Amino acid sequence: MNINPRKRKETHRGKDKYYQSKEWKRLRGDIKKRDKGICQGCLKSSGVVHIAGKYATVDHIIPRKTKMLSLAKQPEWMEEYDFFMLKQRIFESGYDIPENLMLVCKQYHDKKSAKEKIK
Repeated sequence: MNINPRKRKETHRGKDKYYQSKEWKRLRGDIKKRDKGICQGCLKSSGVVHIAGKYATVDHIIPRKTKMLSLAKQPEWMEEYDFFMLKQRIFESGYDIPENLMLVCKQYHDKKSAKEKIK
């Protein structure tokens, strides 16, 4: 059995070529600058301000894999009207819009991802 120790573990991003595109990398950089390195998930959900850190990621508020916007789950920290308007913008322009993206720390992202898998 030949195992390559350098082979990286494939993630959901590894399966989606979009995450390798120049467009995504530019947008991700714009979101990191906009959010100034602060985890927006922790800030919005609990009011805690901390640096997102080395393993920070730009995350979709409403995931790209959501099949029907009407079934999207409203984040606890988001007002109903703002969530409605976000869904409208996604319907018009797609999931990869700045309003649907935020910089988050690894801990927040892992917790959010685990909740999404339970659904």
